[in-house]
Amino acid sequence: MSTGIKTKVLLVDDEDDILFVLEQGLAEYGYHIKTANSVEEALACFEQWQPDFVVSDYSMPERTGLDLFDCLRLRDPDFVREGRFAILTGNVSFVEHHSHVHEFPILEKPVTFERLITLFSSQSKTGVNSSVSRPRK
Repeated sequence: MSTGIKTKVLLVDDEDDILFVLEQGLAEYGYHIKTANSVEEALACFEQWQPDFVVSDYSMPERTGLDLFDCLRLRDPDFVREGRFAILTGNVSFVEHHSHVHEFPILEKPVTFERLITLFSSQSKTGVNSSVSRPRK
């Protein structure tokens, strides 16, 4: 059985290379993936697709991952309260200064697929299998 069967994940990053690697890797584990390059794209996708999880880069050109979190908290408070949002960042000082303040996980780049899967599977409400399986062939 695939780890991410039927689990929908929205990945948000302004860097296409990062989105491509994460999308391909998580898809191999059975996750259904959509990507967005900005907060605006992510909000539109969130409304239309209603993902189980959102993982957003912190630093993007116009608006940050924190802006996305704030928008999602207003639109769907239960989504963020259930811990289905995470920030992904390569900014070590952001991690050091904010990891204890926010209501969501902050993941450092580079992040492993296993770390993401552990995050997703820790949320029992989504029905995600809690064990990490091998990628699909």
